[in-house]
Amino acid sequence: MLYTFTGGADGGTPKCHLIRDGQGNLYGTAESGGASGMGVVFKLDPSGNETVLYSFKGGLDGAIPQAGLVRDSDSNLYGVTTTGGDISCNAPYGCGTIFRLSLTAKEIVVHRFTGTNGDGAFPIGDLILDQQGTLYGTTESGGDPSCFGGGGCGTVFKVSKSGHLLIIYRFKPNGGDGQFPEASLIRDAVGNLYGTIYQGGSTGFGTAFKINNAGQEAVLHSFDYLTDGAQPISSLVRDSNGNLYGTTLIDGGTGCGGLGCGTVFTITPMGNSGR
Repeated sequence: MLYTFTGGADGGTPKCHLIRDGQGNLYGTAESGGASGMGVVFKLDPSGNETVLYSFKGGLDGAIPQAGLVRDSDSNLYGVTTTGGDISCNAPYGCGTIFRLSLTAKEIVVHRFTGTNGDGAFPIGDLILDQQGTLYGTTESGGDPSCFGGGGCGTVFKVSKSGHLLIIYRFKPNGGDGQFPEASLIRDAVGNLYGTIYQGGSTGFGTAFKINNAGQEAVLHSFDYLTDGAQPISSLVRDSNGNLYGTTLIDGGTGCGGLGCGTVFTITPMGNSGR
């Protein structure tokens, strides 16, 4: 065992994946603990010694980081917090942030989500970073105010290297669209984005989707629960032939309390699903 969190100043309840630098140091987030109990960004050296790089205060700087980090060519770390930020949104808790942590562990809030005027709210999934330094991610809520009683059904966004955020897509309440994305995105060589969304679709049990460079969404597959699973909340992986692979939380089996114990699925470039 490399390190055990105490839930105190060092952080607690890490849910993210780790990233690693060229010297073997590991970086990640813990959603609780820290100086204010609102989560931390941490570093572990190869010997298992932890350094808390930043403790969230729970106000304008963000709170409860559930996603992992990405690291740019200048060694800045980027991530999201699920709450905090603009505390007038979901008052007094906030609707989440995108943050940058410099080499000197200085935190800069790149964006505070408001959940209004089409903006997103409550980012949970990891960010991804392209070669130009553009970030891409999802929010679980916000976006289209006609969805979910005004709370929105989630968004896909991108952030330029200069810090400008653009909402690429707002999930809709009808038409077979999905609702409430939690997973991170993946991106192909020509810039198409792929992801999963755990509710909605033509059957209500979630979808796998694609968004092209023009911001147009295509539902690649709607899960039907009985034959191929339901509630995909994890990210996808894509092979060299364009096949997508992922998991669903439940399915129509008899185990796990009658809900089924989940599936591993593949989706071909034509949108056909198998498990």
